[in-house]
Amino acid sequence: MEEDLDGWVQPKPHHQKKFEELVYPLLMEARGIRLTEDEFHKCREWGQKVADHKLAGGKYPGDRESLSDRFATGFMGELVLEKFLDVPGQIADFSHDKPSYDTPDLKHIHVNAGVKSVNAPLFPLVETETKLGQVFVVLCQRLRIGKVLGYCPPRIVSSYLDESLVLSHNVRRKGEKSAFWALHLCSRFRTIDELRNLAASNFVSAV
Repeated sequence: MEEDLDGWVQPKPHHQKKFEELVYPLLMEARGIRLTEDEFHKCREWGQKVADHKLAGGKYPGDRESLSDRFATGFMGELVLEKFLDVPGQIADFSHDKPSYDTPDLKHIHVNAGVKSVNAPLFPLVETETKLGQVFVVLCQRLRIGKVLGYCPPRIVSSYLDESLVLSHNVRRKGEKSAFWALHLCSRFRTIDELRNLAASNFVSAV
């Protein structure tokens, strides 16, 4: 799939070098998964619905717009992975009750792992004491494209965190999350079986 890769790299100055050195080469190599306009707007719509549901329940502080963007990004990443693995309807969870952080996002395809989605040129935020391996998806919403960069086990995720790459002052103040920067350590997979094997063995690709 040919695409305008310039749309992927518009980093903030303070982490521009790290993003361009580590993530941009991965985006050049990874296969792009395009969301249709209907899929994109469905994710945006459900992001708003979940944000309103969470705010009404008093579980999540913050403004509606940022919370809506956060959930929409999550839906998009799940949908990109669903299309990447060709398992329609088995990953993206369009519901109000999103699972807690210690519940595997991929439990419906019998993979003990989560999905972390992030908009380029940001680095994904993860729990500082994560217990789950993660599949990382980088999105360019302007192009309606996402790229699955691979899987990382929890011991690798928790070992390569950098608070200076966290842009939210509230997140930094709480200290519960940090930015995972070592996306080049992700293990690639092409099928569900390959992903299941990685998650089961916590295999890490050689650097």
